Amino acid sequence: MKSRFLFAAAAALLAGAGSASAGTTAGSSADIFAPIFLAPANDVDPSFIVTHAGNEWVWAAPCASEQPSCGAPTPMYGFDNPTQDQWATWADRATLVAAFTDANGDAICASAYFGSGYSHCDMGDAVNGHIWHAYANNICDPSYYDGCVADTTETFYVRAVPEPETYALMMAGLGLVGYMARRRKLHQR
Repeated sequence: MKSRFLFAAAAALLAGAGSASAGTTAGSSADIFAPIFLAPANDVDPSFIVTHAGNEWVWAAPCASEQPSCGAPTPMYGFDNPTQDQWATWADRATLVAAFTDANGDAICASAYFGSGYSHCDMGDAVNGHIWHAYANNICDPSYYDGCVADTTETFYVRAVPEPETYALMMAGLGLVGYMARRRKLHQR
């Protein structure tokens, strides 16, 4: 009876860990746990990730995020297309561009990680507002070669930053599961 209670408690803690971050990311529950459980060795190099307003952003491609495109990138590693609410966390295009510009004036570009076929990002396009579906706060400029939807618009992806309490709840749940397994093993002897 006690082990059933502990199992239920562990399951509730693990479910709680998922729901703690579910409101901050787009996608399925698999996306929520992907950065935590999978932690793929080929995840995006942290030096290409910009943390902003509780999310991690990457400049994913010099091409649109859907076909027709010059080489549509593939959302992965828990990253996906930003919502308009997420775009609205940027004050304006200049703030976005500044955040993705390194000390040498080059783009902080993660395109090689998203399979676009290109290993660069076009700084000029971003400066001029050629950014895919970034309608909030005048980030994209529709008049710049149809800058919000053209096949060569710059694509940015976003994923939620895992919250510390998510890890704490998950570790507590995993600890309970381990404890139950050990108790079960001892009782079977």
